[in-house]
Amino acid sequence: MAKVASIRPIKRKENMANLVAKQLIDLIVSGKFPAGERLPSEKELCEMFEVGRNTLREATRALNILGFIDIRVPEGMFVARSPDNFYTRKMQLSSKYGYDNVEELTEARIAIECAIVRLAAQKAGEAEKRKLYDIYRIMKETADHRERLAADAQFHMTIAEISQNGFLQQTLLLLLDGMNEWMAKVEIGAPTVKQTSTPQHEEIWKAIQENNPDLAVEKMRDHLTYVGKAFLEIEQKQ
Repeated sequence: MAKVASIRPIKRKENMANLVAKQLIDLIVSGKFPAGERLPSEKELCEMFEVGRNTLREATRALNILGFIDIRVPEGMFVARSPDNFYTRKMQLSSKYGYDNVEELTEARIAIECAIVRLAAQKAGEAEKRKLYDIYRIMKETADHRERLAADAQFHMTIAEISQNGFLQQTLLLLLDGMNEWMAKVEIGAPTVKQTSTPQHEEIWKAIQENNPDLAVEKMRDHLTYVGKAFLEIEQKQ
């Protein structure tokens, strides 16, 4: 089978299953893998992404749960015929969010990330805590807003990884993809947000450092509520 040009081999240092899932979603949403079409075999996909079978299966299980693909034994994997589900709609409309959409997205993110941070605070070990703190330091010290945005997203995804819940990780990944544009608007349109948002990330880290789930949930909810309101204010002024 011919290699799909849009597929990029996965680097070993990255979260491989997450990135495989993201690339497959991009291919489905863009129409390169049309609705109802049979996907390449496991062997072919492993060769395309240059990953092992366990990594691929973790990614495709997540896509099956999220409704992007159907897994039929023994026929194979197929793109879902009805892509009109919550996650696909949000990704397709990610560049068109108005403030009404952001209210819904903020509510969803609060629900999901509060569940994630509770698990992370329960499970975090010393290595995970150090990794999270190193990311926070980048956010605090960098003067480059693009680097700060990347570190911000990495901070939240690292908490999801610490939670050790693959479904929640994949769900958050999709939500963050849909929020990239308005997060940049907040960063550029309201410079004072950084002054409040950065210490909020430190408070989240401290709660995880203390393995305090209730405090971690409180700090995460406060942070996401604050950032969501900041974006609404920017949108309403435009």
